Amino acid sequence: VVKSYPITAQIEITNMCNLKCRMCAHSTASWKSHIPPKMLTLEEFKSILNQLPYIQFALINGVGEPLLNPHLIDMIKYAHSRGIRSSFFTNAMLLSKDKAKELINARGLIKLNISIDGGTPATYERIRAGASFRKVFDNIRNFIEMRNSFGRELPHISVYTVAMRENIDEIPLLVDLIAGL
Repeated sequence: VVKSYPITAQIEITNMCNLKCRMCAHSTASWKSHIPPKMLTLEEFKSILNQLPYIQFALINGVGEPLLNPHLIDMIKYAHSRGIRSSFFTNAMLLSKDKAKELINARGLIKLNISIDGGTPATYERIRAGASFRKVFDNIRNFIEMRNSFGRELPHISVYTVAMRENIDEIPLLVDLIAGL
């Protein structure tokens, strides 16, 4: 028995990524040989939302890096125009100052979820091949400073970690680093 319509939807806007993280399917040969790269268009995104009239929240990601999709900002704006709040996960490598400004000004984005899997550059960069620990933290710091300078509280930032043998001892250090931001 369905007592109500769903109010949350997760929409994958790309399955492409700029990193090769050791715990991710993107790092496997079978992923590359079986899953064709896909970038959702703005029209496809609108079509999906238009079929979900009761949606109040959209998580705009799946296995890919949402910041790779050139329509991300317009997708957030469209969702907002429909009264839909949004959020997405990112590795923050592409969170430039320009992109940060666009995301903050898009409104509608209520939370930015950032994946960081190490408390030291060596561990982080070993787990997230192709990433730069320093660049990620610089990007987060710039985002927070810009958001605050605009007098905004949103989007909130959350940090997520995949706990594994390689980084479990660094989680307290990571918490301290994030708290310092």
